[in-house]
Amino acid sequence: LFDLDGTLYSSSEDVRSWDESTGAWKRDPSDARGRMRLGSGTLIFDGNRVEFNGRSILPKPGRGGYRRFYYAHGHLCFYHTYWADQSGYRLHTTDDEGFSKLYACPWTPDEAGGVDLSRATLITLPVVGEVPFSFGQLGDEVLTCSNIGGVYVFDGKSWRTAVEPEIDTSYQVYSMVNFYDRLLLAQYPTGLLFQYKGEDVTLIEGWPPKMEGVSASVREAQTTAIYGGDLFVGVWPWAELWRYNSDTD
Repeated sequence: LFDLDGTLYSSSEDVRSWDESTGAWKRDPSDARGRMRLGSGTLIFDGNRVEFNGRSILPKPGRGGYRRFYYAHGHLCFYHTYWADQSGYRLHTTDDEGFSKLYACPWTPDEAGGVDLSRATLITLPVVGEVPFSFGQLGDEVLTCSNIGGVYVFDGKSWRTAVEPEIDTSYQVYSMVNFYDRLLLAQYPTGLLFQYKGEDVTLIEGWPPKMEGVSASVREAQTTAIYGGDLFVGVWPWAELWRYNSDTD
């Protein structure tokens, strides 16, 4: 889901917009699966395509593909994954045998040209096949979590690893939300929130609680939101919606 100019969009399979007058979803004429206002224009993300006000600013790569664009602090962030002729997650050896790279490319709307990859800050991730599950921000930093559980932090100058990925361990962050002085990360398989305050990623026990009679394993804290000053967290597959009030704890 994303919103633009007061309209809610869904990009699951095809792109649809919510029509308030009819109370129904309708097919959107654009296939752009991500859009955001930036300066006086609009950034459009869709697979390997990045456009600003109708002009391309990033061509598709020569091999592999780009995944999940995120713009913040004057940088366009994204993953570049190349499987080569193999399938399945594996540790990176050489780029010719496959790679996943994480980019932070400086670019602003007042630049006449497009994104210059030679100016990018990038790291080669430990596991071939790492792709993004979510992005978030805390202060001047950008965080992302891959589908293999690697949590990476960009401080405007360099990337660092906050949580090492493990091929055989489930650790995925479905969404992130800013809450007071920290960034909350909604995690699987605990169904709990983790927090980042600028150094480590740590678990918050009991956020949200586990109801009596439901499993404590294979839980996905998928959705997070702030509404009316309260924190809301949705947990799958137990159809749970939790609300936390900070005034009453």
